[in-house]
Amino acid sequence: MAERKLFHSAMVLLRGAAGKPADEPPAHFPLHWLSDLDSEQAANMAHLWGGLPAESRRDLMGRMEEEARENFELDFLAVARIALNDPDPEVRVHAIRAFWECGDTRLVDRFLKFLEQDSDPAVRAAAASALGTFVERAELEEIPAEFGRRIVDRLIAVIRGTDELDVRRRAVESLGYSSDPQVPAILETANAHAEERMRAGALLAMGRSADAAWSSLILEELRSSSPALRAEAARAAGALGLRNAVPSLIELLEDVDDGVRAGAIEALGEIGGGPAREALEKALQQSTGGEWDRIDTALENAEFQDSLGDLPMLNLEGEEEGDEEEDAFPDADDDGEA
Repeated sequence: MAERKLFHSAMVLLRGAAGKPADEPPAHFPLHWLSDLDSEQAANMAHLWGGLPAESRRDLMGRMEEEARENFELDFLAVARIALNDPDPEVRVHAIRAFWECGDTRLVDRFLKFLEQDSDPAVRAAAASALGTFVERAELEEIPAEFGRRIVDRLIAVIRGTDELDVRRRAVESLGYSSDPQVPAILETANAHAEERMRAGALLAMGRSADAAWSSLILEELRSSSPALRAEAARAAGALGLRNAVPSLIELLEDVDDGVRAGAIEALGEIGGGPAREALEKALQQSTGGEWDRIDTALENAEFQDSLGDLPMLNLEGEEEGDEEEDAFPDADDDGEA
C-alpha cells in the first residue's frame, strides 16, 4: 500500500497539473509515492487520470516503466491497468511494457486484442513483444500449455499477414521462445528478409531459442558490417552461452559502436570462463566512462557462471560442453480503445 500522506501529496500535484494548459511541463515528484496502490487509491487515480493532459500521462507512464525496471521494489501496475484504456497510443505502449514481468494469464486476451485490433502500430508491436513472456512461461510449464499454443498461433498469423514490419518483427522475436515446429522456418525467412530490422529480430529470436543450430549463423553475424546486427548477434551468443564466440566477442569490446560494445560486454558476462573474465577485467581497468557499471555487472555475472561448475553450455557445433571455466489482474474494462 502506498504511504497515504505521500499518495495524497502526489494527488494534489496531479490535480494541479490537470488544471494547467496542455503545454505546461508535467508535474514531477518521487514516483514511489504512487507505488503499490491499494484499491481505494487506484480508484482515486482512475478518477483523476482522464483529466490529466496527454503529455503528463505520457511522462508519468514513461518514467514509471523505466523506474520499475531499475528498482524491482516499485510496483506501478495499478496505474498501468488504468493506462491500458488510455486514448493516447504512447500511453498505452508504456502501460503494456509496464507488465513486462507480470505473468497473470488474464493479460493474454487483453494483449491479443491489442495485437490484432488496436489502431496504432506501436501499440500492436508492444503487445507482440509482451506476449513473448507468456510463450516463454508456457514453454517452462509455468502456465498451462494452452496459453502458449493460442499465442503462438496468433503470432504466426500476424507474421504471415500484412501488418507493418515492426509489428511482425516483434512477433518473430516473441516466437523465439517457442518450440513449435514451424518456428525454425519462420526464423530462417526472417533472417533472409531484405529489411535489416527484421534480420535483427531474427537474431534476437535465435538467442531466445536455446537451439545451438543457429550458432554458426550467429558467429558469422558477429562480423557483420551492420552495427545493429553485430549487437544482436553478440546478445544472441550470450543468451545461448556460445563459448566458441568468446574470441569474436572480445574483439567487439573495441568496436566503434556503443551498442555493439554493450552487447559484447553483456554476452561475455553470460558466457563466463577464464578468457571472458580476463577480457572484462582488462576492459574495466581501461574504462573511464559510463561503461564501468556495465562491465562490473558483467564480471559479476561471469563469476556466477563459473561458479556453476559443470553445468552444460553450448558450443558452435551444438554439443554440450563441461565446466570451464502481482496481485491478480482484474477483469479489464473493454469500453476503451484497447
